[in-house]
Amino acid sequence: ETRNFARLDGILEKFSDDGFSPDRRTFHILIGGHIRNHNLPAAMQILRTMQDAGYPLSPTTHAVVVAAYRSLGPDPLVRTHALQALPHTDGKTQSFVLNSILQLCIDAHDTEWLSLVLQIFRLDHLDIFRIIKLDTAVSCRDDDDNSEAHIRASSSFHLLRSSVNVVPDVVTYTMLLHLAAQRRDVSSAIGLLVHMQGAGVTPNSSL
Repeated sequence: ETRNFARLDGILEKFSDDGFSPDRRTFHILIGGHIRNHNLPAAMQILRTMQDAGYPLSPTTHAVVVAAYRSLGPDPLVRTHALQALPHTDGKTQSFVLNSILQLCIDAHDTEWLSLVLQIFRLDHLDIFRIIKLDTAVSCRDDDDNSEAHIRASSSFHLLRSSVNVVPDVVTYTMLLHLAAQRRDVSSAIGLLVHMQGAGVTPNSSL
């Protein structure tokens, strides 16, 4: 809260030296702090360490990451750095991070980034992708987004399409189904449900 980010790096070592084990809340505080400090590699490392310590990724973790990203505002560089970090993480973490970006895009009505995320998830053959691509009027991206940040994001996207295979999970489908419901898009909702079933993803109580 004091934004003294430099002290984050030694926190886990301090716990170990004092004979204590960090809990889920400790890991969440560190993840949020590193994201706010634009240190995505460190945040990814904490996510891996948290899972290794026996704390699986949870809806609360997802909320922490989304809140941290949101606090930075619609910064395309932050999202680009998150994309660039994906190849260096495991499959579950890849889905988790991409879901966080997906939620930010939905909240911001950012259709351009939303379409990029759906392509990385290999969901660009579904009706919801086609409709989002057509619906550019509500995009919140700045008009001058032919900037270095946007060019870097596009470059990262093309590299990711060929280097990673990020698998959509139940959280991905849940967010997209809620989006389809908000838009009263029955066709997209049906397509998502069919694809979800074909992928063997089991719905949870949030659907």
